[in-house]
Amino acid sequence: MPKKIQVSILSEEQNKILSDLNTKFEENFNIVFEKLTSKNKVFTKTGEVAIKNELIRYRILRDRMNNCSNNINMLVSDLKHCMEFEDL
Repeated sequence: MPKKIQVSILSEEQNKILSDLNTKFEENFNIVFEKLTSKNKVFTKTGEVAIKNELIRYRILRDRMNNCSNNINMLVSDLKHCMEFEDL
């Protein structure tokens, strides 16, 4: 069985920053939502839609970055596997 090589598109420092951003985003989501919706009661629905759109956009970008990293990991693993067969 070939060894799996883990290659990440992000460095450890970048992963830590991304993790911190995820944590801060989740912590601040409710605070921002409350401020948007309670600041002006007339635009409560507008504020709700705006924050939900930002949340969706953020999650899509995060998921795309994770998918890119996973795709690179699979490609490197496949290449390593092919190289091992060539050595035989």
